[in-house]
Amino acid sequence: MFFAGETFAPKTTIPVPGRGERNAGQLMQEAYINAFRHLARRLASLECILGWDVMNEPHPGFIGLPSLKRWNQDTELHLGIMANGVQGMVLASGGEGAPSTNPQLKIPIYHRSWPRPSKVSGYVDYELSRSSRVWLDGRKDIWREEGVWWWDQKNREGYDCKWDYFTKHPKTGVLIDFEHDFYEPFIRRFLSAVREGRSRGLKDLGLHQGAGMGLWSFIEPVPNIGPPTWAEEEEPAEADKIASAGGLGVCYAPHWYDLRTCFEKRLSYSLSFDVGALALGSRNFFQHSYFGRPGLLGNYKSQLTRIARRVQSFRQSGNPTPTLVGETGVPFDIHEFEAYKTGDVHWQMVMLDSVTGAMERVGKGSLCWTLWNFTSENFVTVDPVSGALESGDGWNSEDFSLVSKDHAMTEVVYPQQPLTLSDDCRPRPRTTTLAPNNKGVPLTRARDFGDLYAGARCIGAWVRPYPAKVAGILLSSQFTLGNVDSGTHACWGGTFKMKYLLGCASKDSSDVEIARTTEIFLPAYHFGGESWSLMIRILKLPSAEVAITVTSEECSGMMEIQSMGGTLSWIYSEVTQSLNIVHTHQLSGWTIEVVAISAVPDRSRYRVLSQILAFFSVGVVGVLIALVVGSSGSPVQHKGHLR
Repeated sequence: MFFAGETFAPKTTIPVPGRGERNAGQLMQEAYINAFRHLARRLASLECILGWDVMNEPHPGFIGLPSLKRWNQDTELHLGIMANGVQGMVLASGGEGAPSTNPQLKIPIYHRSWPRPSKVSGYVDYELSRSSRVWLDGRKDIWREEGVWWWDQKNREGYDCKWDYFTKHPKTGVLIDFEHDFYEPFIRRFLSAVREGRSRGLKDLGLHQGAGMGLWSFIEPVPNIGPPTWAEEEEPAEADKIASAGGLGVCYAPHWYDLRTCFEKRLSYSLSFDVGALALGSRNFFQHSYFGRPGLLGNYKSQLTRIARRVQSFRQSGNPTPTLVGETGVPFDIHEFEAYKTGDVHWQMVMLDSVTGAMERVGKGSLCWTLWNFTSENFVTVDPVSGALESGDGWNSEDFSLVSKDHAMTEVVYPQQPLTLSDDCRPRPRTTTLAPNNKGVPLTRARDFGDLYAGARCIGAWVRPYPAKVAGILLSSQFTLGNVDSGTHACWGGTFKMKYLLGCASKDSSDVEIARTTEIFLPAYHFGGESWSLMIRILKLPSAEVAITVTSEECSGMMEIQSMGGTLSWIYSEVTQSLNIVHTHQLSGWTIEVVAISAVPDRSRYRVLSQILAFFSVGVVGVLIALVVGSSGSPVQHKGHLR
């Protein structure tokens, strides 16, 4: 109704004083857009707002669904008792108009399975009654009125429907495309309204149009479905209007999660699968299988690379378009709340390190992301009768928040607020003496920094070094966390590596140092209060490098490159957690490599063992394939390779 009410339910109207009958879907869109127009006007002066995300995980509903009699298993998750599309409509009717009394529906029950996410394991008989009717008194069932479904005594189910109703225009019969026909026009109307509200708000305050909130639009595709194609014909020609969203910059902002782990609430790096490729219809399990801990990193990198490349179809003009993974994270309640019961966060550390590590390795290290924190009030609750633990976010059985009040996973306890009378009836954090550990090794590093990391979970895996500003073109950037696999040493420190091409700088007075300054964030958790090694070198110039041990809270140095007549200087500050590198214009166009190593990780015995097992597994699979091919009696040509 929201996206396509005028197309699929034209008879559903609502009287509006002074405006006659208006389509319900049209009214909903107007209300949504006008609310954000008003919000943009009220918040226009706030510079802390970078831009606007149109809608969280927009979903087409029935639009484009191949059949109302079944779900698309590749894109729709099923779990528990779940009616199909037409059954949902019949249930909503409450049996009104049924030719028989007490009509019943057989609703399928879905259980988790593999390789499909779930399968029907049984049925439940549901008796329709007036009390289950969802429509207001005096309002007709909109889908019966449109002729989408009807009672049919000749059909053994007692009802029937136009099973492909939402795949084509009801009047013209032309096939519809959700993104092109409905989602993209809505986005354009929304962003145009936000721009107008922002402009009016700045004018109300007497501010110029370049002030206030940011001019970015974060366009989020439908989950598990490709992005819309962003046409360029409506883009303004002015150079200062940086992209096509009515003067707003366009950022491609998909969400990504390891769907299998989130769905099953379990993680294994002995064998993992690229469920994104399988969801797209591939059934080549060998090609999309990954073995061992390194395979988990490779698996995630493969999935995220595919998502990042979709920007090419999203913005076919080739105009520069940043990509931001607008939401990602890991379920902390995997393996039946094991970490809450033992404090062992090994699996959460491994998964979060693999997710962030994979994103660092996509493309040239320029992929941006935000980690999901649903609430700062995260804590598990305990059922007073059964003693069972319940997920900490308090919504939809999710437990993704990076900040928690539960002691079992936080190195530094989140400050507790005193209870008030109104709080007495609310669930509250449990009391436990457990503390976080990695396979038995206590995680205590955060305690060295006061309240800096209070309430944070699995800090070492996501508080990572990265280039915050690059004076040139970033070529690669990645961090390898130390000791997360072994469980034999404290899980912090590691190796950070980055390469970048030095940008051009002018020789005249207009040249400013900040244009030649690269700023690298080196978090206290991994580098603070420790001796760590730093190497900076200009590639292809063997003599142009510096390798030192950083021991003080603030230190600096300089390297002169005589053959080039330029200098490379650096300064490190533990207070700002940053390393700044400044180059002179003579070095423009050369490639710099920076390596920072803190608490050098040992060669984890577990990692070695996992790699051996991975190679062994691949070898066994290869032998089996060879035997099968050999016994078939016909030559088979293989392309690609096994991972």
